[in-house]
Amino acid sequence: MKEITYRKKRKRRGKFFGVLLALLVLAAVIVFGLFRVREVIVTGNSIYTAADIRDAVMQDGLCKNTLYLLWKYKDDAKVEEELPFLSSLEVTMITPYQVEVWVYEKPEVGYFLNGTNYVYFDRDGLIVEISKKLRENIPKITGVTISKPERYAKLPVKGGKLVSAKKEEAETEQETETVSQEEADRALFELVVGITRGLSKNGLTPKEIKFDEKQQVTLYFQRMRVKLGSCSNIEDKVAALKSVYDKVENLEGVLHMEDYAEDARTISFRQGETEETLEVETENGAAGKKPKGEQESETESESNTESDVPTYSESDGTFSTDASGTPIYTDAAGNTTTNVDEYQYTDENGGIITDGYGYIDPYTGAYILK
Repeated sequence: MKEITYRKKRKRRGKFFGVLLALLVLAAVIVFGLFRVREVIVTGNSIYTAADIRDAVMQDGLCKNTLYLLWKYKDDAKVEEELPFLSSLEVTMITPYQVEVWVYEKPEVGYFLNGTNYVYFDRDGLIVEISKKLRENIPKITGVTISKPERYAKLPVKGGKLVSAKKEEAETEQETETVSQEEADRALFELVVGITRGLSKNGLTPKEIKFDEKQQVTLYFQRMRVKLGSCSNIEDKVAALKSVYDKVENLEGVLHMEDYAEDARTISFRQGETEETLEVETENGAAGKKPKGEQESETESESNTESDVPTYSESDGTFSTDASGTPIYTDAAGNTTTNVDEYQYTDENGGIITDGYGYIDPYTGAYILK
């Protein structure tokens, strides 16, 4: 009897595992068979083609599964790691075999011409594209050398010239300073990224950003040039440029900002032999001007200091009384008031003001007929 009971239990256990296995196989068939990506719809792209984004998103073989694809790109950190040319990515399942991929591209803030290739980089100095195509409205960087650019790697700029510049500066200050090639490269990288990022942030797009042998920067717009000089205070310079740009963008000339500092508030613009000084506007208004509230307050204060009570002469208006005997003052514009006690009734020489019929007693404020 015991042996028969044991065999029955084994049969039941075997049936249970068989059913479980069948369910697992069925689930696998559904997950990997039904939820299989056959169509990817790409939206939100303007820089990269839908095919480029589709290939980049689906490079992982497991992404052919719809559920895995949805799970993988829920994490923005994963997106940045695998798709560094995008800010973020959203995947939506339309059907088990059809998904929509909405992309948020990083803007390209500059490019280098490397041989016949255009090397585009983003605001973090990351190379996002190496192409044979020239795209519009992106500044060209000249005067800076790059070596062996690679897609999704940082700009490999070379800062050899910066070493000599720093050494020269150190000799002037009678100090000894050793700048390694690595430090020079990093400093130049930060300079290139800083200026392109600042220009992009302020909506300024020069045709060319040129660095000379001393790392002095000149911006070339359609007809105008901007000499920024050194970029130790690049944020202040770019903000100042933004405030005056509309005044000079269509003019042919040179905007001199080499010596611009935050407290300068003026920029020199030269057209041939003519030189014009432009005021830099701050957040509170034009340079050299106080905020409106402060101006009004100061004006009112000065007015009150000069005379707490207005003084009128005979020619300003007349005093009279109404039917009930209330004194009234009428000014030259025809405005009347009964608050005659607030006025001074003597002229600048101390004489009593009269309207020809009477006068206001300066001691009592009463109107007295002659």
